[in-house]
Amino acid sequence: RESKRYKDVGDFSIGGLAQRLVSDFGAQPLDIVFHSLANGPEVRKPLLDTSRAGYLAASSAGQCGPCVHGLAAIADCVERIADGRGAPGDLERLTRFTRHVRGRGACRHPDGAAGFVESAMRVFQHEIVLKHAQAVAR
Repeated sequence: RESKRYKDVGDFSIGGLAQRLVSDFGAQPLDIVFHSLANGPEVRKPLLDTSRAGYLAASSAGQCGPCVHGLAAIADCVERIADGRGAPGDLERLTRFTRHVRGRGACRHPDGAAGFVESAMRVFQHEIVLKHAQAVAR
């Protein structure tokens, strides 16, 4: 916490990290973190591993539109961008899709999935923009 190198990054003490997780994922943030970690054996390509948003889409009960259509659309978009096949407008679509599913599922599963993707978009912003620009330029 005292390092000048990280002074503008935020509070990465245990308490600070816990507060950040609650602000990003809601009252029970560790559920999404544990499920995300448990879903993959190792992380070699962080952006590609974010396509595990497909796991969240597949984990739904399939009982409402946000889970059936919204999470599948989000997973497809993330996968295209991660694979370097992003189409023009995919970043905007991804942002719009995550906003549309928030608060729409009775079980709150879409909220957790959207929060996971939004957090990944913040963390991997540089890599996402670079990959997307390269794909669209092809």
